[in-house]
Parts: sequence; structure tokens; C-alpha cells
Amino acid sequence: MKRKLLFFILSAVMLLGIFPVGAFAADGYHEHDFGKLQAFLNQPSATAGQSNGQRLSASYNAQDPTTWFGVVWNNEIPKRVQQIGASNRWESKSLAGSLDVSGFTALTDINCLNNALTSLDVSQNPVLDVIECSENQLSALNVGACPKLTTLICANNQLTALDISSNHDLEYLECHHNNLTALNTSANSKLNYLSCGANQLTSLDVSANTALTHIGCGQNKLTALNVSANKKLKELACRGNQLASLDLSANTDLSALSCDDNRLTSLDASTNRDIKTISCINNPTTSIKVNMYGQNISLSVNGNGYVDILVAEWQLTSNNWASAAVPVVSRGINSSAMRPIKLNATPVSAIMASGVAVARPKSGETFINWTEFGTEVSKQREYEIDLGEKAYNLVANFSGSQPTPTPTPTPMPTPAPSATPPLVLKLTTSPSDGKIYTGGRVKISPNITGGTWDYKSDYLSGDFSAPDALFTGLKAGTTRVVYTVGEQTAYVDIVIAQSTLPTTGQDASLMAGLMIIAMCIGACALIYRIKTTKENV
Repeated sequence: MKRKLLFFILSAVMLLGIFPVGAFAADGYHEHDFGKLQAFLNQPSATAGQSNGQRLSASYNAQDPTTWFGVVWNNEIPKRVQQIGASNRWESKSLAGSLDVSGFTALTDINCLNNALTSLDVSQNPVLDVIECSENQLSALNVGACPKLTTLICANNQLTALDISSNHDLEYLECHHNNLTALNTSANSKLNYLSCGANQLTSLDVSANTALTHIGCGQNKLTALNVSANKKLKELACRGNQLASLDLSANTDLSALSCDDNRLTSLDASTNRDIKTISCINNPTTSIKVNMYGQNISLSVNGNGYVDILVAEWQLTSNNWASAAVPVVSRGINSSAMRPIKLNATPVSAIMASGVAVARPKSGETFINWTEFGTEVSKQREYEIDLGEKAYNLVANFSGSQPTPTPTPTPMPTPAPSATPPLVLKLTTSPSDGKIYTGGRVKISPNITGGTWDYKSDYLSGDFSAPDALFTGLKAGTTRVVYTVGEQTAYVDIVIAQSTLPTTGQDASLMAGLMIIAMCIGACALIYRIKTTKENV
């Protein structure tokens, strides 16, 4: 009898050793999913004395899946894991160790952001749609067996490689702040958001990603970036690279651009008429052309220096414009803030924008002034741009031009006939003071034909059927008309007063003459009547 009892006890111990407590799934739960997830929850967390399960809930019970916070099971029999980290319950919980969800065939979403995971196995997950595993300690991530993946957020890890060639449905990718040296997106034609900044990328080919609306590739080692195929692009952040040029002519929907800290010598965004935010700072830039809020802004350099431009837009939700806080958005600029411009008449949810052009002299040189069409407009390095008000053609003047060497005396040559000096572009107006009434007309005559006109269509309408342009005032105010021929630009300011006359023209002389004639006729009739009355008497 004792031998039988001893044999039974030893057999039980052996069975427990082979099938430890906890390996058996709770009733109604799939054994594979239950066992692997339970194994992770029982691992030590990054907080001493607590398991991962205890970090999720003080009521954690390894045998009761209803206490596994953030885990959603489906309604199949047996139940399978559908979501991990639901409702952000696994974020920032100091979870640690290896999370193996391989073979979770019903898993669609996993969110384990901001923990201390060292590995994540997502192999054989045929319906996995979203992976959010940023801010962990992952050195590798294999998503090749996740064919339905649309969103991958794996930033701020230690990844040295990322293969997404099998993820043809991928639409959203954040892999910034890793150690990637290459990234191939040629198989991801549905990709519309790409953030791969702060890696070690030396090249980036996005020609196959025609659906992209956002590209963030700053703080890499890119020497070139071709975005000509990305016609839907709205936001481009490429600061902190080694770009010597940037062609934006194909990106007509672009609304935000950040290209600071590159090697750009010029920037032409004049065809990107939807741009509302731009930052081009700390480049060796001598020419910048942009079109913002319907106005052309041109910055150029005379002498040894560079130009920067910074324009920021934000929403303001305040009824008190005077006391509204102005954010300091100028990076590397000394101004404490930039003046906001009210561009929307609705004060409750208004768009605010502010802009500044900055003159930056080369080392050892001095900034002199800003000029526009030869006239000094400021001696301050930072020149405030009134957005939505007028066009700008600013030149930053610096010292430091190389002195002209004294020539070696030579015999005086026979004077040649002097060449005709080139014409200096001028505009004349009629009336000469440029003042008209609404509905009235002003004629602007250039001394050089063949140029282009730039004006605000809400203030003026233009007729260019003759060499002289004829503009009609539409509403009261002051507006600028700019005329450009080749490298020359000239402008006139037109003052439009509110008219009390009919809209057929502003010339009051005809009406005044008619009134005088009418008065004379009336006076003559009265004199004749008086005279006739006296004769009858």
C-alpha cells in the first residue's frame, strides 16, 4: 500500500514537472494565446519586485484572463487574443523582457509604447493591422509575416534594419530615432505618411510612393532628395541633412516646409502657392523666392552674407487679440517673438501667422541694411514681413566685398563709341497721383513692354489689351501693383477711395458740367419769365 501511494505521489510530481501549473488555459480560452501571453505577464518588469502583470493591475491573476488589463479577446470558441494594449493600457507601464505574440492569428492591434521591451515577435500574425512599439529597447523587428499591416510605429528604438518589402498595405510609418542606414519603400505604394528622421540614412528613394502627403527625413546624411513624383505632398521636413538643392516645382499642394541646416544656396518655392509655414534657416542661401498668402516674397543678397526666412501659422482661440500670447517660433533668431497678423475675421477660431526675413553676415562681415528697389527700408537684421499685405523684393546688403585691385597703367586707348545704357524700368500713372475712386480707372504705363503684372484681384481688375494696363478699382483701400521685366521690377501704390458717383467712372467733370448747364438754363428761364411778367403789367 505504501509503495502504491509513493508511486502515485512520484507520478503526480513528474506530471507537474512536465505540465506546470499555469500551462493549462482557463476554460474557454485558446491554449496557445493564453500560454504565451501568461508567460510574458509573469516576467519581471522594469520595476523591482513586480511582474509585468502586476504593473498592469494590482488585481492581476495569472489564471484569470479577465484581470489581464488591456487584453481584448474575441468571441470565438475558444477565445483568441484580438487586441493587446487596448485603450493605451500598456503604455508607459515599465513592462520589460520579451513579448512573443507569434501565431496569434486573431490579433489585429498591439500597443506597447514607452516600455523596456528587448524583443517583440510578431511572426505569423496574418491579420495584424497596427503595431505601436515606439520607445522601447528593440534592436530588431521582423514584420515580414504581417501582410495586412497598415500602421507601423517603431520610433525611438535601437533598430539597425527594417524590412517592409512584404507590407504592401502599409500606409503609415514612423521609424525615426533609430540606427537605420537604409530604408527601402519601393514596395509600399499606399504609403501616405513617412517619418524616418534621426537615423543614419545616406539616401532615400520615394519615387514609388506617389500617395505620400508627409515626408519627415530630417537629421540624416542625405545629400539629395527627389520629391518630383510626390505630387500630393503637403508637408516636407528635411532639416539637418547635406542637401545642396531642393526642387519643389512639382509639389504644388505643399503647405509646410522645413529645410534648415542644409547646404542650400537658393530656394525657389514660388510655385507652391499653398505654403503657410516655412523655415529655411542656417543655410548658405543667397536667394529665396516664395509665394505665401497670395503674395510674392523675394529675398536676395548683395555682399558677403546670407538670408533666412521663417513664417509660422497657428490657430488662435481667443476673443482678445491684444492680449493673445505670441509663441516664440524663431529658432536661431534673436527676436523674442514675431508680430501676429490677423488673417481671419472670426476671432473665436482664427488663423494667425507671422513672418520674418533675417540677414546673416558671413564671419567677419557686417550687415548694412535692407533695401527694396534701391530704397532703404530697415537697418535691423530681422525684417518683419506683413503677410497678406503686399509683395516684397528685399535685398540684404553686407560689407566685405573684395576691393578692386589697382590696375597697372596702360596707354589710353582710343575711346570707343559709348554703348547705349540699358533702360531703367519706370512706371507712370494717369492720374499721376495714383488716386481713384471705386469704379474708377487708372492707367499704368511701363517704359519697357513685355513684362508681367502682379496685383490683388480683390482690389483691382486689370485690362491688358493695350501696352498700357488699365486697372479698375473694386473696393476702397491701398494696394500695390508690381510690374516685372527680366531682372527689373517696379511698382506703384494705388489709393482707392469709396466713390459716391455711379460706377461708370470716377471723372466728375462731365457731371459737374451738366449740372452747371442745367443751372444756367434754369436761370435764363426765370429771367425770361420775370421779364415777360413785367411787360404784361
